[in-house]
Amino acid sequence: MKSLKENKMIVHAVTGTQLFFSKIIGGIIGISLFFTPIGWSLLLVGIAVVSDTLAGRWCARVLAKKQNKDVRREVTSKKTRIGFSAKTIIYLAIVLGFYTTDYYMIDKLIYWFIPKFPIPYIATKLLAFILVLIEADSIDEKIYKAKGVRVRKLISSKLRGLRSFIGKIITFKNSINDK
Repeated sequence: MKSLKENKMIVHAVTGTQLFFSKIIGGIIGISLFFTPIGWSLLLVGIAVVSDTLAGRWCARVLAKKQNKDVRREVTSKKTRIGFSAKTIIYLAIVLGFYTTDYYMIDKLIYWFIPKFPIPYIATKLLAFILVLIEADSIDEKIYKAKGVRVRKLISSKLRGLRSFIGKIITFKNSINDK
């Protein structure tokens, strides 16, 4: 049976450990609440990086098959993991660091000059948009390398076709209304 002194030491150790972890959890919650306004931007950048990684793996498989190489040796999870981890950490760190600057300086300057500016943290959102565009361009390059098709040109031609189709519908509707 333990003495009273030993029991007090155990209680102090447990409460000290609980206090330590509660402080860490509180800090993590506080930091995550600070970055909440740009959560969607971070999510979009993350989705873009994952999409680019998947497109890269697909492109490597297609090219390995075209060159009659062993797909298992050319496309490895280690290469994917290293590239994905590095890019994700760098991109998210850039967005988070830029948000901190935006929060304390850029956003304040914008609201000082334009008090009713409608978009908060616009600089961070523009940076995230640029990173997503970089990833989209990378995906387009990989699809072109694998299949010889430019996705951007394909999308723009489809949008032009949709635009002309909508124009024809509007013209048809106006001609019916005129009768």
